[in-house]
Amino acid sequence: MIKLENELLFEMATVHRDMTENISIAVNPDSKKTGDPYFKFYDSTDYTKAKRVIRIFFTKPGYTKHSDGKKLWVLNHDDKKLLVKTLKSISKKYKAYGFTVWDAAKYDWNYEYLKIDMEPDEFISGAYDELYKDVPSYVPSNLKMPDYMQIEF
Repeated sequence: MIKLENELLFEMATVHRDMTENISIAVNPDSKKTGDPYFKFYDSTDYTKAKRVIRIFFTKPGYTKHSDGKKLWVLNHDDKKLLVKTLKSISKKYKAYGFTVWDAAKYDWNYEYLKIDMEPDEFISGAYDELYKDVPSYVPSNLKMPDYMQIEF
């Protein structure tokens, strides 16, 4: 367990790192809380070196502030384009399953949030969706990516 100011990191997964763009995407769910599930978009490949971060909701083009002392990353038009392009790209981590980074973020969120041995191929086929449909912070495998170009600050 790692403590970052007021946030305990029990479950954290780096979903994607892009060395060329110097960005990363991670999930860090708190399985004791419910609410809008989100992923984190950092302005560095190493979250400890990031200056800015934004928590972006899976279910809508919105965000919430991060509480670890890093500056809120107010995405400009080019940042939003980079985010969308990145989420649509093929996941290096789950390439064998045909996941995009978007799919990987949903899978990693659920894997960490539910704390179960979830199989990637079963997740992407929808095998867990019915079973966990009533869990408020579960992210369905078939959830379409919101239009993140519409995030407003």
